[in-house]
This record gives sequence, C-alpha cells and structure tokens, in this order.
Amino acid sequence: MSNSPQFRIISPLSLLLTWKDANQWEYLHDKPGNVGPTNQSKGITINDYQRVNEAIFSDLSRIEPDFSALSLGKLILRSVSAMVNCPPHQNLFLGNILLVAPLLLAGSQLSTRHPNRQLFDWDEFWGQVQTVLNETTVQDTKDIIDAINRASPGGLDRPGGKSLTSKYDISKPTIEHQVAFQNLRILDLFRESAHYDTISAEWVSNYSLCKEWLEANIIHQHRIPQATNMQDYVLEMFLKLLATYNDSLIYRKNTHQVSEEIKREACAIVQAGSLFTLKGQKLLKTFSFRLNSSKGKLNPGTTADLIACLLFLTKLLGKLPEYFDPLSPM
Repeated sequence: MSNSPQFRIISPLSLLLTWKDANQWEYLHDKPGNVGPTNQSKGITINDYQRVNEAIFSDLSRIEPDFSALSLGKLILRSVSAMVNCPPHQNLFLGNILLVAPLLLAGSQLSTRHPNRQLFDWDEFWGQVQTVLNETTVQDTKDIIDAINRASPGGLDRPGGKSLTSKYDISKPTIEHQVAFQNLRILDLFRESAHYDTISAEWVSNYSLCKEWLEANIIHQHRIPQATNMQDYVLEMFLKLLATYNDSLIYRKNTHQVSEEIKREACAIVQAGSLFTLKGQKLLKTFSFRLNSSKGKLNPGTTADLIACLLFLTKLLGKLPEYFDPLSPM
C-alpha cells in the first residue's frame, strides 16, 4: 500500500510501554460514568487502575524476549491472571486486554520477524492482526474462556435484559467439552456474541470500528481539533464514540433501549458543540450526573476500552498531539 499510514514499532517492549501509556491516558482523565480522578465507582479509584496496569506490564515485560512466541490465548490468560491477582482483585481491564492483545501480538511478531525495520504499512499490520486471529487453536479458545470466566464480566448471563440465546455459553462447565468435541476456535464463539458485544465484533471484522475511526478522525480528519490538552482530547473522543456506537457494557447490563438513550444523549452533546460551547457544557453536566449516579449500571466501560485501544494505535501511527508525552521511558 504505497503512501499508506505506517505503524512505528521499535520492539515488543516498546509495544507494551505504549499500551501501558495508552491505558493511563484513558483512566487518568474524567469521563462520564467511568472511574476517573473525580469519580469513584463501588470503591474503585484510579489508584486501583494504576496498580493493575503496572502489574500487567510487569508480568508481560518479564517474558519480553519470548513475547512474540506466545499464543494469543496464553497472552490473554496471563494478562487477566495478573489483573485478578492484583488488588482490588476485580475486572478492571478485561475488555481492554481482549481488544489490544491481538494488536500487541501482531505487532511484536512483525518486529521480531523484521528486526531491522520499525515502520509497517497499514495493510501489512492489519494483515498480521488477521493472521493472529485466524490462526488460534482449540487450546487458545479454552485459555480465553478461562480468562473471561476469571474476570467475571457483568451482563453476560442476560445481555440486554434477555436470556442468553447463544449456543456457546462460556459460563457452563460443559463448554470445555463442547469446544474440544466441535473443534471450536474463539472466532466461532465471538461470531455468536458479535451482535451485542463490540469487542467480539471487532475480532470478527478485523477491527472495522477501529479502522473506521482512525481513517475518519485521525488519518483523514476534515476539521481542526478543538482540544488543546489531554483531558479535552480524551473527553471529546469519548463523547464522539458514545454518540456513534452503542456501548456494549451498558447494553449488557440494561437493555437496547437504554443503550440507545445514552447514545442519543451523547449525540445531542456533540451536536451542541461538545465541551467547547456553553450549551454543550450544560448538557454534559446533566449527562455526567446521570451516569455517575447510576452505581455502575450506566458505566460506558466498552467505550473506555476503545479509547485505550485507539490511543494505542494512534500513538503507533505517530498521530497523537504533542501534549501526549510518553509516561514511560521508551
């Protein structure tokens, strides 16, 4: 792909450091309904996110020389284990891990295969991501199911307020036999959940949402960004994502109607000028109060996961504003 956007990958360790930074850029900035500097949820604070982020990075960086040789299932299971073994022993990063793990593995494989290169074209990078997703094994499926069950994500039993209709119920003890007997790959399971879960849909489509966002808002953006600092950048990004895509976690914990309501409210804020006009600020204040007062029921957790993933990718593309200084020395 001539003159295509290029991802800069220095080494597998640089990928881990960029992921660690992207996570901090996400949770260190206030967003309605998410844990942030001025908002706790069920006793969870940004200090908890800091500890878990550091624990995952520390665990993975210890195996950095062999990182690219990990299977996708082992990478996800190892990351989730580091998360749940660290106080507060809760699911703070599962969606984030599931989104970023295939990208980390694909990037590290490219870097290891081409040690004298640092730049990889758009099609080359996404082609490797597709290879990582397509070449999973039955053992990867078992490991990823184990990881998801260890994290105990909310809303999987009755997504959207309706009984689970999937023929692959990962919470049942029979699922491991079913996976082995039917020779199931993780994409087989995620195709079943893609209609109500954005992360599953991203795996199945080779990240169509992330690509669409990057192409429209980062690579071929048609307006000058109004944000002049990280807080405004992250918050504006959050509102635009929430105004465009239904949040999977809100949908799973509530109903499709509720997730649509939140999407419409976010859209109204964006159309009013977002956080850059008095009208937008007024709507945002009301919106924030509603989400922050919901005791986690209206937590746009999947949107937060997407922000971390997109910041990770945007940093690799070299397209983040200069005020996004690395938090970890490369």
